[in-house]
Amino acid sequence: MQEETLSKYIEDRYGPQVSWYDQKARQNRSSWICFQVVTICLAVAVPVLITIGASWAHWPAVTMSALLAALTAIARTLKLEENWHNYRGTCEALKREKHLYLTRIGDYAACDDPEELFVERVESLISQENAAWVAIHRHKKHHDDKGASTSTTTLP
Repeated sequence: MQEETLSKYIEDRYGPQVSWYDQKARQNRSSWICFQVVTICLAVAVPVLITIGASWAHWPAVTMSALLAALTAIARTLKLEENWHNYRGTCEALKREKHLYLTRIGDYAACDDPEELFVERVESLISQENAAWVAIHRHKKHHDDKGASTSTTTLP
């Protein structure tokens, strides 16, 4: 592979992919942490309101409990934590691959065409992450479908 071709690949494919995975990892991490903080605060506030026992505390406790359940379900459905870890792992693996290539260590040391090997490995990492995303979300859909089929009743 020519150096010019590799430079174009790094500029047009590798760089944008690293940026995308980094951005998505940060977004999913921030969202997951936000969901967790709100969930923890609600989980702590509900028993306090119930313990107060005042009539005015009943509806805020019920509302907070419902909100707590909704936020937990939303966070689980969006798979924020799983996506964060997968995106961060892929981003770091892509960065590591570039360092290995640039320093010509590992498999790059004895390779006849390190540029071709670099492109193959980068594409493999991206493909693996895509497959992992599909597996995570297919697993979610399978559980959603399974839950829907067991909770649905048939009317005569």
